Amino acid sequence: MGLLRISVAEIYCPADGKVGSGYFCTSRLVLTARHVIAGALSNAGAPKTPPVEQTEDFLQTISEKHMVCRVRTLDAGQGASFLNAVPVWWSAKAYVALSALIPPFSNRGSEVSPITWARVLES
Repeated sequence: MGLLRISVAEIYCPADGKVGSGYFCTSRLVLTARHVIAGALSNAGAPKTPPVEQTEDFLQTISEKHMVCRVRTLDAGQGASFLNAVPVWWSAKAYVALSALIPPFSNRGSEVSPITWARVLES
């Protein structure tokens, strides 16, 4: 249960007061349903992704230009601090959204294990 509790995210969107859940894909990226963070989505679309060598600088300043959501692990418990996250990708067709924590969760002294994808073989 421990790994699940640190992989599941509580999400609060101050723009519209919605609360929901998500899943830490990495220590920085949280996958959720689009409606959970709809209030923070820009009408102009997702931010343009910079070249890889500029990604860290881009993520350090993105919250100055885009609305933020607040995220914490389910394991943190009530009263624990939320971290800032900015929506960086979403799809109306797939009804999902991806947010990036500013800074990554691992910079806060705790590590979230990334998702391990596997292929289940039929018996």
